[in-house]
Amino acid sequence: MITLDATVILIYASTAIGLIWALINFFQVTSINLFEGSNAEVNTLLGDADRLKLESMLAIGEYISRGANAFLYQQYKILFFFCLVFAVIIKVIPYLLKS
Repeated sequence: MITLDATVILIYASTAIGLIWALINFFQVTSINLFEGSNAEVNTLLGDADRLKLESMLAIGEYISRGANAFLYQQYKILFFFCLVFAVIIKVIPYLLKS
């Protein structure tokens, strides 16, 4: 049977591995260049109408990005309080059951 100490070590080790994996993925994703090529190349390949479409798509993408970030901020705020309450409940229940 696994002891309580081994369980705690397993939990902390799993958490550390998950955080390291998240950091690795973060750096891989942020290293991707979304705007490959110089502006001169883009300007010579695109006409005026296409350039306007590209600028419009980039503006729409920026709006979508801002909206997604606002949504995630709200979700993380709610999740933080949920986890905080749940952690307190988990910590308090064993003491209540012993009484």
